[in-house]
Amino acid sequence: HQKNVYLLTDYIYKIFRKYMFFKKRKLIEKKSNLKRGKLLDIGCGTGEFASFMKNSGWDVVCVDSSEKARNIAMKNFNLKVLDVDQLFNLENIKFDIITMWHTLEHVDKPIEYVNKVKRILDDNGKFIFAIPNYKSFDSKFFGKYWAANDVPRHLYHFSKKSVKTILNKSDLVISDTKGLPFDAYYVSYLSSRYKQISLWISVLIGFISNIKAKYTNNMYSSLIYICKKM
Repeated sequence: HQKNVYLLTDYIYKIFRKYMFFKKRKLIEKKSNLKRGKLLDIGCGTGEFASFMKNSGWDVVCVDSSEKARNIAMKNFNLKVLDVDQLFNLENIKFDIITMWHTLEHVDKPIEYVNKVKRILDDNGKFIFAIPNYKSFDSKFFGKYWAANDVPRHLYHFSKKSVKTILNKSDLVISDTKGLPFDAYYVSYLSSRYKQISLWISVLIGFISNIKAKYTNNMYSSLIYICKKM
């Protein structure tokens, strides 16, 4: 969430992050058939994606566990940002879209979060979240050096089977999954630093991971799950 750009990789990351905002908005619009609506972004960080959606015409509410991040999001983007307790106390409100971009793996009670999502999701709404995929090729290649393990910040990792199980407990189902190809390169880059191998090898591993994912059951380094009520 750093604001300043120090390295070329930081600059490249920020370019691709902005590009992904457009891709995520397009995905949301396609899956919801809405150009405008009520959106809840859980794990908003410092608010860049939420601000992008707000500026695109969406009515946005955010949630983050970090007081520092919440303050930055409110100060920089004039967003409505709740803490976790306020999220779980939300009543008499429904959202057309609820997002969790690389957040579910950070929370200590993921089933409680998914249950809350179900209660405040509109009957025709979509729950869209992204998480790392520990069964990807880059994960298997880097092993304990795989950056997306991110111990101790990542408390859980999920397979497709476990995601389905958690969602079913909350009467939610997966309607579609999408890969995040850029994540393979970024995670492989970080992993190569931990493993102390060449940057060019990390690029190759990211490429191989994406090719394998494309032709072997969508096993990308990170996956987006698009979910709805049963």
